[in-house]
Amino acid sequence: MLGLMALAIASPSFPAHSTLLDTPLSRLAGRAALLFGAMFVVALVVVLRPAPWLALFERVTRTVLPARLAARVAGMAEGLVAGLTVLKRPGRFGAMLFWSLVLWLTNAASFAVCFRAFGLQVPIEGSLLLQGILGFAVAVPASAGFFGVFEKATQLTLQLYGISPSLALAYAVAYHVSTFLPITLLGLRSLASVHLHLGDLGRARTADQLGDARP
Repeated sequence: MLGLMALAIASPSFPAHSTLLDTPLSRLAGRAALLFGAMFVVALVVVLRPAPWLALFERVTRTVLPARLAARVAGMAEGLVAGLTVLKRPGRFGAMLFWSLVLWLTNAASFAVCFRAFGLQVPIEGSLLLQGILGFAVAVPASAGFFGVFEKATQLTLQLYGISPSLALAYAVAYHVSTFLPITLLGLRSLASVHLHLGDLGRARTADQLGDARP
C-alpha cells in the first residue's frame, strides 16, 4: 500500500503544491518509504533469530510493565514474529507480495471506476493515493464502519485534485455505503447460516473479558 501511495505522489499528475502540516507530501512519502524499509530490515533480522530478541523484549516489558500486562504484550510479540516467518521463505514471501499487489490494485480500481461514475477528473494514480490515505485514516479508532473518518479522508484527498468539497463528500458517501452494505448483509447472512446472532457474539466477548480478568 505504501509503495503504491508513493508511486501516486511521484507521478506527474500529483499536485506539486500539496502539503501536510506545511510539509510537502512528496517529502513525507519519502520519509515514510525510508521508515517502512527500516521496519522491514528490523523484521527480517528478528525473524532470522527470534529467540534472543523475544527474550530481550520480554525482559524489558517485565521491567517496565505490570506482570499480567507484560505477559500479554510478550504474547502479542510472539504472535507477531510467528506471523512474520513468511519472510524466511522466499517463494511464499513472493506469493504474498504478488497477491497483496493484486488485492490493492483491485481495491484501487474500484475507486477509479467510481471516479468515472461521478465524472470526477481525477487521474488513475489518484485512486492509489486515496486508498493509501484511507489505510492510515481508518487505523485511527473511530465509529463502527469508519463512518465520518472515511468520508473526511476521502474528501480531503479528492480536494487535492481540485474536486469541490461537496462533490468529494457525495462521492465518499456513495462509495462507502455501496461497499459497506453488501459486506454487512453477507456477514449477517453468514451468521444466520450457522445459527448465530449478534447477541451471541456480544456474550462471547464478555466471557472472554471476564476470563482475562481472572487471576
